[in-house]
Amino acid sequence: MARSFLKRVSPSRSRERVIDWPFPVEGDERPKVRLRVLGADKLEAANLDALDHFSNRGKGLAKIDEKSEAFIARERTALVFHAVQVKDGDDWEPIADSVDELAEEAPEVITTLYHEWSQFQADVTVRPMTSDEFKALIEDLKKNIHSVPLSG
Repeated sequence: MARSFLKRVSPSRSRERVIDWPFPVEGDERPKVRLRVLGADKLEAANLDALDHFSNRGKGLAKIDEKSEAFIARERTALVFHAVQVKDGDDWEPIADSVDELAEEAPEVITTLYHEWSQFQADVTVRPMTSDEFKALIEDLKKNIHSVPLSG
């Protein structure tokens, strides 16, 4: 089971990708942007940032719905902040000094960078599996799980 699982998840696959800045710029040279795969800690940090942003808006305001467009936009902005870096000379730096500064950019910029990152994140972290492979994986997992007898 371990070998087939490792083949599917490709642990040696690159967790970063460099792309050109997806918008027109003055001059001939387009800036480079590095997209990074985010782990659970950064995904959670983006969600918590959005929660904190709306909870700090002041008392008396209604609690924000996590499925609202405003919350999703703020969370996506935080994801872009954590996942995207820009090249400055020989160094890679965050795209902005803070999530609040990034939120002041045009929505098209954040949306485009979010979609680029989201596609890359999905390509690296998700592997397609046929239904037969999935059933075999479940059966292998069942064989390796030791059940605890219930005392009654």
